[in-house]
Amino acid sequence: MSREELWANKKTMAEFLKEPLNKKLYDVYMGIKKNAPLQDFHTLGLFNEVYYQCSRIIIENNRDLNLSSVISEIKENLGWDYSSSIVVNMIYAVLSLRNGNTEEINDVLYKIKKHYLFEQRHPPFYEMSEACKAKGEFYDFNPIPTTLSDSPIVQIPMSIVNPQNSGSINIYLNLNNQFTGEIKAVNVNSPGNCIANKITRE
Repeated sequence: MSREELWANKKTMAEFLKEPLNKKLYDVYMGIKKNAPLQDFHTLGLFNEVYYQCSRIIIENNRDLNLSSVISEIKENLGWDYSSSIVVNMIYAVLSLRNGNTEEINDVLYKIKKHYLFEQRHPPFYEMSEACKAKGEFYDFNPIPTTLSDSPIVQIPMSIVNPQNSGSINIYLNLNNQFTGEIKAVNVNSPGNCIANKITRE
């Protein structure tokens, strides 16, 4: 999927700062910016890049994500080298504090933590995320591709459990606006023809 299909850029920081997690991210970010006054920061572009990459990671759900490729893409998209580490650190914070992560996304988080030596260096966004987790603060973020969000039907992000491998699968359930019934089961067409035995609305 293209970038435009995965994330619709926000036009102002005010749109981002409506969300409690983004306020926390912004406070940490401003502390970093204050300590690097000569660095060329592009705040709105940086936040849009973070959420585009997060959306991509969630939707692709690939534990074999090539982190070096992601870092190179960030540098290409934003055009300045220092941004890549900030963006990836922020990606880690957003995803590590997300409700409903799959095992694949947790593997990506481990890869990021290992690459940047978080446990040895304790960078600001890692410290922020660890403090939030210690207090039980987690947040919902379930991106809906923009090709779906333009549809008049209701889009409900859901998580299901595949009984064959105990892994989680993210799906988008499309319902007509007039639907009021209870969802008791979902059949998932897959190579294994699995049937979800647990379903939760995010």
